[in-house]
Amino acid sequence: MIILSVKNLFFILKINQDKSTYCVHCFEQLLNLDYSNFEYLTSGHDKYDYLKRNFISKIKENQYGVYDETKKSFEVINIYKVPGCLGKKHGNISC
Repeated sequence: MIILSVKNLFFILKINQDKSTYCVHCFEQLLNLDYSNFEYLTSGHDKYDYLKRNFISKIKENQYGVYDETKKSFEVINIYKVPGCLGKKHGNISC
């Protein structure tokens, strides 16, 4: 599970070990279109544990969740693999 934070928004991405789901590199680029200066939350962070406990089960493969702490709302959004994405960090492939 990957959680990125921007101000009061938390983006939650569930990634399988076999990397058959949306790749982190493409997910970062997707978020960079609208947001900058996001940070990764790790498993010691109180919000990480709260979000994992309450929302990760609601997210399926090829979806991500957005939790708005200000509004106390959660939304699940479908995402689609970028053409050419290999499911891992890739160098010169344009996402």
